[in-house]
Formats: sequence, structure tokens, C-alpha cells
Amino acid sequence: MTLDGIESLYEFHELLRRDPESNKTERLEFLRDSEEWDRIHRRVYLNLTGHYIDTAWDLGYQDAVVEGVDLVQKFLNRDLSPRNRTRAHYQLANGEQYQNILDPETQNEPAFTDNEYIREQIVALRKSLEENGIQATPDAEVRKRFVNLGNALDSTGRAVEALDKYESALSLNPNHPQALGNRGMTKVWYGSALYNEGETALFLHSANQDLAAALSSDRLHPEAIHRFRETKQSVKEFDVEWLGFDRIEEESLGDKDEERRYREWVLSNRLFLNPLNDISTHTSVAEDTFHLPSIITEIDEQLPYPGLYNQMKQEYVSARYMFYEGLQASEDHFSDHEVTLANTLDYPAYGYGTEQMKAGLRLAYSIFDKIAFFLNDYLDLGHHEEAVSFGNLWYENTSWSDGLHERFEGSENWLLNGLYWLKKDFYGGPFEVEESLDIAPSTIERIRNGLEHRYLKVHRQPVTGSETRGIEDSLKESITDDELMESGIEMLKIARAGLIYLSLAVHFEERMKEAELEDPVMPLPTDWFRDEWKR
Repeated sequence: MTLDGIESLYEFHELLRRDPESNKTERLEFLRDSEEWDRIHRRVYLNLTGHYIDTAWDLGYQDAVVEGVDLVQKFLNRDLSPRNRTRAHYQLANGEQYQNILDPETQNEPAFTDNEYIREQIVALRKSLEENGIQATPDAEVRKRFVNLGNALDSTGRAVEALDKYESALSLNPNHPQALGNRGMTKVWYGSALYNEGETALFLHSANQDLAAALSSDRLHPEAIHRFRETKQSVKEFDVEWLGFDRIEEESLGDKDEERRYREWVLSNRLFLNPLNDISTHTSVAEDTFHLPSIITEIDEQLPYPGLYNQMKQEYVSARYMFYEGLQASEDHFSDHEVTLANTLDYPAYGYGTEQMKAGLRLAYSIFDKIAFFLNDYLDLGHHEEAVSFGNLWYENTSWSDGLHERFEGSENWLLNGLYWLKKDFYGGPFEVEESLDIAPSTIERIRNGLEHRYLKVHRQPVTGSETRGIEDSLKESITDDELMESGIEMLKIARAGLIYLSLAVHFEERMKEAELEDPVMPLPTDWFRDEWKR
């Protein structure tokens, strides 16, 4: 079908409804030449920009993809409904993904990448999933957004969080083939990065099941079929009946109801420091067994890393329980009795339970600077101990303006890249130069700053100025207790991911080190600290 007689974007839109595929080059030129964009209805505009970007991608025209992205950016300056706004952000994400693939400068990048297209794609996808915008969005569209976000996170080395996004897609449709297939592929590389061969086998068996389920669908694109088949073939030896969690006996979650409830909560939220909790909630994975891999040293060389990892791990599990205990608090605590507080008439949340949740979030956040302290020494980066932080570790002279540290330039360590991109959830470079990657973790950063340095006030419910009856608390940073709960769980997930990436990044470095050695290495057994020694 040709464009004969088509003069307006509205007529073009009607043509698309009848024939969305033919004459792509001619259609793209029509869209590029149109001067009507500022005068068409929002729904038509979004339909056409989506077609513009997708057609430019199909034809391999990067400059046209950029033009489509620019049109969507202009559209976002309008007064939009939440649904239209999230839909526009999804189109932006697609445009950034297409540019990343088409741009010759991004081809053959090392594993450690600072790719701007991926950064913008992740930001746009997260905005496309804002809750007030997806409530009226069809599940099929929401699933695509979760899958694409999982793929983008996976491409930066953030396998833990990628699996979480695939789970979100599968919660809407357990048989969604793209979510299953991509989850299987992420499990393959995550499982292959583990230092425990038994855990690797369980990961690859689970990956095989996901890939088989995906390939049973008749709704996959040929390219996806090829990728999934190829990946499944690479792990075919793990397609055996005796592997899998259905062959493992269930284990007790504790002797007391209180302990069982706590462990069930940790298990269901996938918060155990155990990679297997990322692929299963079987009771056998309800333990924090994950630690550092074997590290090669000279016989007379000091080895501070197990002790430092111990400390971070202990702080994580303590933060997790503190937060849980505060979350479960349903009655006033005796320590709050006879404590006189003014009623500020804005539904404030005071009490020991609330402070436990705040303290748990703060303690979990503090782990990241210890990760920086660890990596600065382990990778011999040469930063001053007093100056290094998780935000500046990655740069020469701890300065964003001096560029990436030479130790990271060209690195093939995917897990280090995962940590670097996790850092971007809170800050990129200087705030005025590069914004935070994420709207959710930047909320965590705001809460953490309020807790640590300013004045954070928690409310039982949202309040307006009129409800305070003239008492204006102008110094506060306000959140609701629901926001505190959501941010606390998210912070625990991010801290857990950071500790996993750290250990696996060390494992990658140790394998590289071992491959270069000419002499054999003598292993030394680890003596584990017993539970009865703790207090």
C-alpha cells in the first residue's frame, strides 16, 4: 500500500491501522518531513513516534532513531496523563537501546563499560514502570518493560537485579516466553560466575528448564529462538532428572514460631545472602552461606579480606533483622513509655519500631563504603583510605573529572562492572553533571541523607499543610511509613546484591591470577566461626 493521497499525520495514522508494515522507507520519509507534530492529539502522537522509532530501527537508520527520540522528548514537555507519560518513557528506552546497537562506537566494548545509551535506557525504563502510570496499562505492555529492564541490567553485570525484574514480568504471566528465556540466559552467566560447583549445577539446571519452557512457545521472534537454543545447548549436560530443588529435602526454618516467621519473610523477599535464593524459595536455601572465594596470597602475606567480608556480612544480616523487627512492631515498646513528645498534628510515626526500621536502612547503606574500602586495597587502586567512598572509588584521584581509574579501563570483569553500575543508582558523577540512574534508589539516598545528616520525619499517612492547623514543620524531610518500608526492603536487596557482586568479582580476579601462575597453589582450609561463639 502506497502513500498516494496521504497528506496529514491523521491520514497516515489511519493507514497504519490498516497496513502497519509495507513501504517502510517511504513511510519513514513521510514522518521525517511532516511539520504537523505540534498539532496532533496525544494518542496519535505517541502511536506515530513509536512507529517512527521502530521503523528507523528496522531500517538501520540511527539518525532517524535520534529524531524519533527527540520528538518523544518534546512530547514529555506537555501536560500528560500518567499512562501517556510512562508510555513515552518506554519509547525513549527503545530508542536508546536501538542507538546502542546501531552506533559503531559501542561495538566490541569491554565488559567494564560506561555506556551512556544503557544509562539512559535504564532511567527511561524505570520511569516507564512508575506505579501511577502502569495501573491503567495492559499487562502485556508492562511485561515487556520489566523484561527490557532486566535485559538492560543484565548487560551491565547486575544479574541479581535482572532476575528480580524477570520475576516481576512472570508474576503477570508465568508462561511469558521472553521473560523465561532471558531469565534462563541470566541464570547461565550468573551461575557460571559462582565459585561453588554445586550451586553452579543448580543454576544451570534451572536455566535449562527456563529455556526449554521459552522454546516451547510459538510466539518467539526467530532471533530469540536462535539465542535461546544456542544457550540451552551450552548447558545441556545439566538437563538431568536428579538435579533440581524438587530432589532436595525441605529443611526446618527453626524451632520457634518467631524464628520461622522471620526466615519465611527473608526467604520470600529473597534476602538470604545465598545466590540460590535468587532462583528458589526452597527451604534448603534459607541460610546465609555465601562468603569470599579462595584468595591466592604469598605464605607470609597478610590476608585481611575474610575478616572485612565477615564484618560487612554481619552488618547486613543485623540490618535485615533490625528492619524486620521494626516492621513487625504492632504495640508500643516499654522503652517508649514516659517519653514526652509534642503532638505536631501531622500523623507522625514515633517509637522504637520505627527507629529500628530507620537504623536497619542506614546500616545497610553503610556497607557500600566498606565495599569501596575492600576494593581499594584488594585491587591496589592507591586511593587514600580517608578519602575513598563507594561513589568516588572508580575514578583516578577519586575525582569524576579525571575519568575512570586505569584499573577499570578495558577490564573484562563483569561483576566489577555490576558494582560500578549499582553505584550509579545513587549518583553518577557530581550531581550537577550526571544524575542518579534511578528514581527509586535516589529516594533511598534522600531518606538516608535525612536520617544521617538532617531531619527525616515519618508519617503514618500523607498530610497536607491544611491538616497541620498552622503548625508548619519547615525543616523536615517527609516520608510515609509505607515509603520507609518499601525503601528499606529495596535497600536490603541492593546491599545484598553488592555483597554478592563483590565476592564474585574477587572470584573472577582470582581465576585470572591463577591462570597466570606457573607454580602449583596449596589450598588452606577455612575454619568457620561457630554460632555459639556469637552474641
